Amino acid sequence: MLERIRKEFPEYRMAILHVTASAETIRSRAQSRANKTGRAIPTELLEESIAQAPKSVKALSPSVDVTFTIRNEDNQPIQLAEGATSWKEFRKMWWKNLDRKECDLAPWCESFRP
Repeated sequence: MLERIRKEFPEYRMAILHVTASAETIRSRAQSRANKTGRAIPTELLEESIAQAPKSVKALSPSVDVTFTIRNEDNQPIQLAEGATSWKEFRKMWWKNLDRKECDLAPWCESFRP
């Protein structure tokens, strides 16, 4: 699918935002959501997802322009993974690629202004 998008829209830049957390944090959040909503994710499916996500990112990364890994642990600031571009560069890259007309209608765009 990514190859088709590249062929049809060569001007597009593509990125993967891989948001990570420890397996313990993921399980805790899933349990918390289940307690609040009454809808639980089957344990086997959750464990498969925890294992599969990094493999999918690794497989798809060569097909995109950039991959960002963002750590999102409880009780810690959200941070880019080591070796990644700085938040300043992250914002700069996204701002450069945002459609300004679209941004006028979406206040969240301002958070990406360099």
